Amino acid sequence: MYESYEKLIELVNENDTPFFIKNNIDIIYRQIFSKKKHKLSLKKIIATNFLLDYYCIKNRQKKISFSLGNVEECDILFFCYPRRDLINLIDPVAKKIAEKNISIAFLIQRKILPYMDFLPNVKYYVYEDIINFKIVLEAKKKYKYYYLPHLLKWFNKTKIDIFYQRSIKIFFQKYALDKEATFSFLNHIKPKCIYGIHYISNPGCLDAINSLNNKPINVLIQHGFSSLKNKFNDYKGADLVFLWGKYHQQILHDSYDVRLSIVLGNPKLEEALTKIEREKMKARLRKSDMQKILYVSSPLKNQLNKECLDIFINATKDQNFKITYKLHPGESKKDYKYYFKERLISPEQLVLDEDILPIINQSDIMVGSTSTSLYEAMVFMKPVVKVLPPYCKNDWEKLGLPFANNSSDLKRVIFRLRHELKFYKEILSKEADLIQDYFNGIKGSSSRIAEYLVGLLS
Repeated sequence: MYESYEKLIELVNENDTPFFIKNNIDIIYRQIFSKKKHKLSLKKIIATNFLLDYYCIKNRQKKISFSLGNVEECDILFFCYPRRDLINLIDPVAKKIAEKNISIAFLIQRKILPYMDFLPNVKYYVYEDIINFKIVLEAKKKYKYYYLPHLLKWFNKTKIDIFYQRSIKIFFQKYALDKEATFSFLNHIKPKCIYGIHYISNPGCLDAINSLNNKPINVLIQHGFSSLKNKFNDYKGADLVFLWGKYHQQILHDSYDVRLSIVLGNPKLEEALTKIEREKMKARLRKSDMQKILYVSSPLKNQLNKECLDIFINATKDQNFKITYKLHPGESKKDYKYYFKERLISPEQLVLDEDILPIINQSDIMVGSTSTSLYEAMVFMKPVVKVLPPYCKNDWEKLGLPFANNSSDLKRVIFRLRHELKFYKEILSKEADLIQDYFNGIKGSSSRIAEYLVGLLS
């Protein structure tokens, strides 16, 4: 019944679907219906069922002294997504604005606190701390007396599988909590502008923003490479989207309902290139024996990504390569138990939480399938090889860039990059031609974004 997003949309349109379901059906599909019924799903569901009670107990036991009455109003609120690798899409911009007479604040999740570069005279609020006992009770009440009755009525009409019913209930428990907490916080801090990544994992926060009487300007910045094959809009709810390059702007305007976008650059890449001087990168070219290979993973729960990894392992085994595997943020080392057991990969080769850009800079060759990092590697003048290009985000073959459909192809391409200098230089030249379109003017990205945000306040 739900083998495709289109089928689910038909189900929604053919029934009297509540607005809060219809308005979030794209996210519900991505988080619930697109996932297979594997054992981890039930485990995750059981754990999530205790989410609201966890916050109740946590706040009662610790007696958190945080009060929304202590929240100070600000001009710009930086809404941080809880992924370490995305902090530098936010932080460098905040540093530029902090130099001006503009009041700014951060709303962050506790798990990224260790990675934040705290600025003087800037307020930092931890999301978990703003969820007090009163907010939890109110969220529970909204869920029990509003969301749940509508959900049960809709489930009865659509005859949705009990597995999906449980998952959707959990989705809206979190939704209610996120909306209640965010709405209360924003009513106290009263930002004129919000700058963030996306609301795919917390749509309740977006609903809270849209429910405000004095709605702030909602600005999102691009966080991943654009693709015509992606049917979902990562910029849902944005009044304005900041993009890395004109290539992405064209895709955005052709494919999605985005009100306004502007190309301003990529502050994350700018920050990395500032730390790793470009001349030093040039000095490293071809100075090594080209043995350091970085494989950028995509979640192994997807069969295609597992196939890509197997192709790479078969192509590089029994050779004297120094291989590093950078895991996707959605993965853990537990996902690689089979490869450890078969001694195809050692745990020491896996990197999970580290910033990938310095690792790219220290590598000689980059291999992967769909990661945004493959495109970022071009900026660091690294030859990039894509595995299974028909399934990737970009038509790699038409661009004249190296690709591999199988282990033999990949083995041959890696050999040529290591031993044929002319081929190596041709690939770097082709990548250089694409960089301007993909990452339109990296230098000055943070300043341009900061100036634009400040301009929105007037």
